[in-house]
Amino acid sequence: MSEKESSIKKKLPVILNGQFFKPDGKCVLCVNKTIKFDENATGNLHKHLKRVHPNSYASYEAMKSKVAKKEENKLSEPKPNFFCFQSSSQLNNTMRLYYR
Repeated sequence: MSEKESSIKKKLPVILNGQFFKPDGKCVLCVNKTIKFDENATGNLHKHLKRVHPNSYASYEAMKSKVAKKEENKLSEPKPNFFCFQSSSQLNNTMRLYYR
């Protein structure tokens, strides 16, 4: 497996979700424009979006904060204790709600 393939299987930053940039750095809003970046440093992508596509940058910031709030809520939810259920149907219902 190549290095690019393994980095794609990892959780990608929000900016690489395909709405603004493809995982290889191609700008979706430009024609044939690829921005160089490192998988741990996406500053070049942010800078390009902010300078060249300011309206899209504003929508990216809104989307990024929405995703951050969603992840924060997911982390703050208490995990169910699977050993305190009376029946397997209670367990199945709880698991179904938890793992949506």
